[in-house]
Formats: sequence, structure tokens, C-alpha cells
Amino acid sequence: MIYYPDEKVTPSWANTALGALQYNTHPEKVQFLLRKIFEEASSKILIEGSEVIPIPLFHPLDGSDSSDYVARVEPSAVGGKKMAEFFLDAIHSQSPAMVGPVTSAPTSSLMSGRSA
Repeated sequence: MIYYPDEKVTPSWANTALGALQYNTHPEKVQFLLRKIFEEASSKILIEGSEVIPIPLFHPLDGSDSSDYVARVEPSAVGGKKMAEFFLDAIHSQSPAMVGPVTSAPTSSLMSGRSA
């Protein structure tokens, strides 16, 4: 699932699209749609013979920390580390959907000692 883009308007190849979506002035509208897509579609994907663990990347990359991004829409090394920790925690805890609000990305013990 997609993460939220950076809410801060900085130079980016994606600014035209983000502006057309009104993300620059009302990011909460696009974020709501991304959450609904996750809840109603992505988290309900079933693949026969496999366990699908839905992972809402908008929790670790919630758009509020510009250091998580490059060009507003691509994860930076810092953002990539947050996503990796979130993936590891989700896979190892196997908690379904994780759709509730979180205030920060989990810090996996499996990532300790690694730098962004």
C-alpha cells in the first residue's frame, strides 16, 4: 500500500500531480482516500495458498516528517528504514491490518545497530 506523500511543498517532479489532487492545500482529503483504499481493498486481498499481511505504509510515512522523503513522494534512507522496521514488526507480530492510529513507526529489534 502506498504511504502518504510529504505534506510540505518542496521541489519535486510530482508537484503538478499533487497540486491537481489538492494535496498541497488539503492533504487530509487524499490521505482519507488512501486509508479507505487500504481498508476496503488492499487489506482484503486473498491469495490462495498464501497468507497476505496487509501493511499500511501510511503509518510509518505519514507525511509529517520531510526527512522521510526525497522529492516529496519517494522514501529517503530515513523513510526507508522506518518502512523496513514496520515491515519486520508486522511480519513477526502478524497482527492483522494494523489500521488503528500510531504516533510513530515501530522500532524493530531486528533493525538495531543499522543506520539510515
